[in-house]
Amino acid sequence: MTKEELYLKTVFCCIACDGDIATEEVNLVRDLCAKDNIFNCIDSEKYLNSWITEINE
Repeated sequence: MTKEELYLKTVFCCIACDGDIATEEVNLVRDLCAKDNIFNCIDSEKYLNSWITEINE
């Protein structure tokens, strides 16, 4: 896992820790990924979709 992936997973865990992943929170993370250069080198959408799928199983 790269440092960038770890940062993104940390953000995701913060929004998922209450057991409910709100659409507004996911959109906020997507906006952050689009605007912040730190996430340019990873496919953040792929990771987010994968983690959301895992949580919803």
